[in-house]
Amino acid sequence: MILAMLCIITYTTFFKTTFIWKIHPVLIFESIALIAFGISWLIKGHTFYKDKKIEEEVNTKFNRIVI
Repeated sequence: MILAMLCIITYTTFFKTTFIWKIHPVLIFESIALIAFGISWLIKGHTFYKDKKIEEEVNTKFNRIVI
């Protein structure tokens, strides 16, 4: 995500008047940054790649409350 933002800054600073503007790189880099943010958010929220250790801790805490 940070790399995509650096690419946007580099493009707008140095390459805005070159032939590259025809492929709309800002849109491409913003899309990459948005997808990277979404994937990191889903991983942080444990939607993907759930930690087994956290699940065990939740289960043991729940069992302790019930007992």
